[in-house]
Amino acid sequence: ITRLVNSVMFPAYSKIQDDKERVRRVFFDTIQAVGLLSIPLALGTLVLGPYFVHFYYQGKWDDSILAMQWLVIYGLARSIAANMGNIYRSLGKPQWLTYLATWRLVTMIVLLVPAILWKGIVGVSILSAVVAVVDFAIAAWMVNRLLGGGYRPYFRRLGPIFIISGISVGVAFVAMQEAPSTYRLMPFLIASLVMILVYSILSWFFEPLFRRMTLSILRRLGPTRKLADRLGA
Repeated sequence: ITRLVNSVMFPAYSKIQDDKERVRRVFFDTIQAVGLLSIPLALGTLVLGPYFVHFYYQGKWDDSILAMQWLVIYGLARSIAANMGNIYRSLGKPQWLTYLATWRLVTMIVLLVPAILWKGIVGVSILSAVVAVVDFAIAAWMVNRLLGGGYRPYFRRLGPIFIISGISVGVAFVAMQEAPSTYRLMPFLIASLVMILVYSILSWFFEPLFRRMTLSILRRLGPTRKLADRLGA
C-alpha cells in the first residue's frame, strides 16, 4: 500500500501544489481510500488472525500471536501515514521527512535492546507499534501546519471506517464460533467471507467513496461494465 500510494500521489500533489484547498481535499480522499482497505484488513487480522495461526499451525506458533497483533497496529499506522511524506515533498518541506526518520532511528536505537530484554520479539513489536502511532501523530501535526484544517477531518474520514470494520469483524467472529469445524480452517474461511460481505454492504450504503471506487473498478472490467451502470443509476 505504501509503495503504491507514494508512486502515484507525489506527482499528483506536485501538479496542484499551488491550490492548497485542492491539495487538502485530495490528501484526505487518499487517506480515506487507504483506510478503506487497510483498516478492515488490520482489524480482521487482529481479531481473526490468532484463530488462523493457532489452528493452521496446530499450536506451534501461538507464541507469535501477540507479536503479530502489535505489528498489525504498526502496519496500520504506517500505511495511513505513508501519504503524509508526499505532502512535505510536494509543498517544499522534504527536510521534514529527514527529521521524522531521524527521531524514529534514534528512538529505536535507544529502546531496541531494552525492548528485547523486556519481552523479546513481543517487546520489539510493541516498541514498533508505539513508535508508529506517535510518528503518525507528529506527521499529522506537520501536515496541519502546511494545510490547516485541524484534526477533525481525520476522525470524520476514518472514524466511520473503523465503526463499519468493527461491526464486520464482530459479525465474522460470531460466525466463526458457530461455523462447522469439519476442516480445521473452515470456521476461519467462513468468517472471512462473512466479514468481506458485511463490510462491503455497509460500506456501499454508508461510505460514498467506497461506492465510487467500486463502480470505477467495475467499469474498467468489460464483463462488469453493465452491472456498474445499473448500480450507479
